[in-house]
Amino acid sequence: MKVLSLAIALIFGLATFHSAEAQTQQGADTWPMDRAAWVQLFDHQMAQLLESPSEDVQEEAILHIIEHAKYEDASGDPVFDFEKAAPKLLHLFETDEKQGRRLLALAGLHAIGDDMIMARLQRSLTEEESEFVQRRIKHIVSANRE
Repeated sequence: MKVLSLAIALIFGLATFHSAEAQTQQGADTWPMDRAAWVQLFDHQMAQLLESPSEDVQEEAILHIIEHAKYEDASGDPVFDFEKAAPKLLHLFETDEKQGRRLLALAGLHAIGDDMIMARLQRSLTEEESEFVQRRIKHIVSANRE
């Protein structure tokens, strides 16, 4: 777990350092462009971590997605859309054999709140064997409609 935390801290540290270095070299006026690039990089990194063979790494990535999905910009729009990570998270939800990990992935999908993914979750209800997971899907899909 220490290695995982160190690896994630290193990724964030390098991204932050690179972004700060670019801002210093190019001036403060370019910060929005650098920020957009950092957001895309973060999404890409989360997508890669979700493909890790390590369940611990995957779970840590999901927790980061849940944490960062709530951030909004000044106009109230999400900062992170997790365009690359969301399909990987959906795949993990659909294919993992462990219910706890599926529910964690479902929490990540709920945090992202993508309409297309919510529609896919709605359609998956007929195939879902677990009544508990069915209830969670129904709750999340209805919460995202509001």
